[in-house]
Amino acid sequence: MALLQTNARGGVHPLRIEDAHKTLPAPDVISARALADLDRLMDFSYPWAVQNATMKMLFHKGRDYQAEIDKARGRWAFDLVIHESVVEADSVILEISSLERRA
Repeated sequence: MALLQTNARGGVHPLRIEDAHKTLPAPDVISARALADLDRLMDFSYPWAVQNATMKMLFHKGRDYQAEIDKARGRWAFDLVIHESVVEADSVILEISSLERRA
């Protein structure tokens, strides 16, 4: 199997996600898989979204993704693009941008 090289920069930070925004600058992209439901992922991401209005979030979600989207829409406003997953049937990648907390 050939490895894909992207020349992308990356790093590992031994921090709890809840505290990471206090010491790390806002990224261009946040990604997570099997960490939390969408609403909670938005809680984790929001401090950086305030700092970087163009930040994107890429979250892998399983077959119940629509219920997570519906729940998150109650607390959050966001732009959403749904991509089919090539890894797992009935799963998707949610591409989220323009995250804002609802009043």
